[in-house]
Amino acid sequence: MKPFEEQHYYEILDISPGASPFEIRNAYKMALQMYGNSSPVSYSFFSKDERARLLSILEKAFLTLIDKETRLKYDKKLVEQGIIDEESLYCEDSREPIPIIDLKRSKERISVASIPKSLKSEAASNPVIREILAQDVLTGEDLKKMREALGVSLENISEYTKIRIGFLNSIEEDQFDDLPSKFHLRSFLKSYLDCFHTDSESIIDRYMKRIDG
Repeated sequence: MKPFEEQHYYEILDISPGASPFEIRNAYKMALQMYGNSSPVSYSFFSKDERARLLSILEKAFLTLIDKETRLKYDKKLVEQGIIDEESLYCEDSREPIPIIDLKRSKERISVASIPKSLKSEAASNPVIREILAQDVLTGEDLKKMREALGVSLENISEYTKIRIGFLNSIEEDQFDDLPSKFHLRSFLKSYLDCFHTDSESIIDRYMKRIDG
């Protein structure tokens, strides 16, 4: 995982180079919720000065990408450096509307609203999960087994948490370098686990032992 300062603006905001202005604004709003002064999670990982520095970088990324002219200049620089492909850049005229609901998949999903309430009590008594939680160190495969023991798909969790399925899959496969940062990893883990377990912090600590240690 690259340090925050080494990421380009699209990585910082967790969006693709082809993101629309709407997607940029939404990503910035979500980033502020994650790193802002009102976020209790950020206080656990960053000092006041570190939060100020992160918020400054986020603001600079947003202001650069939301303005058409500065974004064109920034994109040109990234293309010249070989960081991104020109074909992947946002083109306003060629964008197609994105369907709000995937009707083919919606019938297969568990009700999103039911995830946090209906599964936590079941998880506490599930023998597979209890055996996994007896371990001192946990892996992504362990998390996957817990999730599957409750019949929850990654699509269910992605829909509820708004975290990309690719990131959730990286967590379960222990592909740490595919995630933006260690802070993102902990934050994603908490959202992931809060869907079906009441003791997310203990599980996170045991998962992170392989990284922090």
